[in-house]
Amino acid sequence: MSPTLDIFIQEVQRLADADKHGVAGAHEELIEAISRLHYAASTPWEVLWEERFQMLNPLCTRIALEIGALDVLVRKGGNPVTSAELAKETKYDQQAIERIMRVVTRIHIASEVGDSIYRANESTGLLVNREGIAGEKYFFDFLFPIGANIVPCLKENGLQQFHNPNAKTPFEYTFGAPIFDYLSNPKHLESKQIFDSLMHGRRKGAPIQWFDTYPAARELRVSAKNATDGVATNGTSNGTSNGDSNEVLLVDIAGNKGHDLLAFSQTIAHTPGQLVLEDLPLTFSQIHPEQNEALKEAGIRLQEYDFFTPQPVKGARAYFFRDICHDWSDAYTERFLARTAEAMTPGYSKLLIEDHVVDDIGAHHRPAASDVLMMLVLSGIERTRKQWYAMLEKIGLEIVHIWPSKRGHQSVIEAIKRA
Repeated sequence: MSPTLDIFIQEVQRLADADKHGVAGAHEELIEAISRLHYAASTPWEVLWEERFQMLNPLCTRIALEIGALDVLVRKGGNPVTSAELAKETKYDQQAIERIMRVVTRIHIASEVGDSIYRANESTGLLVNREGIAGEKYFFDFLFPIGANIVPCLKENGLQQFHNPNAKTPFEYTFGAPIFDYLSNPKHLESKQIFDSLMHGRRKGAPIQWFDTYPAARELRVSAKNATDGVATNGTSNGTSNGDSNEVLLVDIAGNKGHDLLAFSQTIAHTPGQLVLEDLPLTFSQIHPEQNEALKEAGIRLQEYDFFTPQPVKGARAYFFRDICHDWSDAYTERFLARTAEAMTPGYSKLLIEDHVVDDIGAHHRPAASDVLMMLVLSGIERTRKQWYAMLEKIGLEIVHIWPSKRGHQSVIEAIKRA
């Protein structure tokens, strides 16, 4: 065993023990350490061929989902299911199913419990629901066509990171329009529903809520506002609502169907002031009646809003964007954030942005890969710390703190309007 490999093994053992004892951040570090050990133990040839075969993993998962094999496993409640039973229920060839399931079980999307015998595991259950299926369709049905077209796109257009009237981005080259124009076309309603369900699922099933990363209960505390100028009487950004129920505590901009705001209202007790959910009319029209009723019971007000237009809610305590800024280039992001900045009260209002803050060196794979996803699909960008500071400063905002989450997850950026 090489000395280097022995060091990696010791690191994995140390972090596994820390994770076992609940040390904060140890789990994320352990996963990265296991990855480093894996690549340290692999030969260059093995690294190369693993990379080449990697794309077959989502391909097999998508096939298993489309033919209904994973749905059958989930419906069986974790009981063993043979390939013959899968073939009978799905009407697909038994041998073909066995070939696909070898890969699906190898990547732990389902479990292999015997010779051509499978059962659902926790990952199967996470995948086979409306939001999980939407996630698979979004990544596969958009990224694979883009991948198939990327070489001719590069030859004709170069690698266009952002919208350019004189050249096509990879998404435009493949689908004929920028993604939000594409999704707003009634012909692509199913794709719009997939996109919204994915966003809903990410919000609904988030392992870490933004108001856990950002100590909202403490940071949105109130001291009385000056009745004449609306600035917190202590002259700092720490002022909070005076308890007037007519004030607006939090505006969730482009908040989809309100799951973040609803979770906030259910978790943060005694929040004075109104909660406002803003999004486009088409998104609101797709809110299920049960969710709509929950929003009403929580007192959440729906406000139809296009964030490129002036912000209708003035002087709120906090304005919140989640998973929005990374969808857009700096030029567009500066435009819509400026509309919110115009509505903010200096010394009182806060801008809260939940997004990745990419490390300049040694970036975690998830935000680094998400950055490429943004470029290929949305013509957007995951920003580094330096990029966030520079962009917000240009529109008169000042970052007062970046609240980090678990490594590889999104942070919450807190900014105020300069007086």
